[in-house]
Amino acid sequence: MNWTHEFRLSSPLDITAASRLELPEYAVDYTAARNRTASPWNGSATYGEAVALAETGWIGAPRLDILAEQIAPSETRHTFDMQHAVAGAFVDVSRYLEGHPECMLEFCDEPAPRSISLAVDLAKGHGETPRQLELAGAVALAVLDTLAASKVSAELTGIASIQSYVKKGNRSITTGKCTLTSFPICRASEPIDPNQLAFWLCHPAALRSLIFGFWDTCPKGFYTDTKQHDQRGVIYQPTTDEVGVDYILSTSPANETEAASEYSRIMKEIQAAI
Repeated sequence: MNWTHEFRLSSPLDITAASRLELPEYAVDYTAARNRTASPWNGSATYGEAVALAETGWIGAPRLDILAEQIAPSETRHTFDMQHAVAGAFVDVSRYLEGHPECMLEFCDEPAPRSISLAVDLAKGHGETPRQLELAGAVALAVLDTLAASKVSAELTGIASIQSYVKKGNRSITTGKCTLTSFPICRASEPIDPNQLAFWLCHPAALRSLIFGFWDTCPKGFYTDTKQHDQRGVIYQPTTDEVGVDYILSTSPANETEAASEYSRIMKEIQAAI
């Protein structure tokens, strides 16, 4: 993909830094994200409140660890097939206490490579409910925890990709102009920050206030390409090659059962990818 516009940021703080920029003249006539009132659509947070949530923490953020444990219990999270042996990566406590010589668990196949790059699609449709966002965040955390337990180093990048369109009668026709915005959420060398993960994956204001607000300050060419009747464009689902990662998490489960199923599907696909 030759992106029409591409913004690969070094930190989530690059998104919130846009809140301190003056809106360019060509964006003033647009319903800028920072001027919208709080509503359920943007998580009932004003733009300033959304910035504070991203920078200082989300008090009352959903406990993704608890939800992740419900949809994918720890004892079921085995990324790679294992077998009992006299030596291995993990001890089987019950066998050890019984004095069984084969009380260790080893990988049937060496889990290589030892690292994987993941992206999570933050571009969500207006119909996505807060519960769907929470469940999707819990699936992502369960995946990261499973990979960590399997000694696979994982990094998670947030992405939002849209394609501009034109109106022809009652139809919306895409123009082929696509943009990609990406930034790291969890680096492979750092522990997971559950509060930051919850905000960027689960709070409607992450996309609908902050990322939209960042786009409001972008160059005029991008602004013109995406300004369509108070819409930013249509969601574009890029491939792993287009983003430059090994796997893209894109899920929207409606309930815990669907979330558990999505977790299983994603882990099987990740196993195949690495």
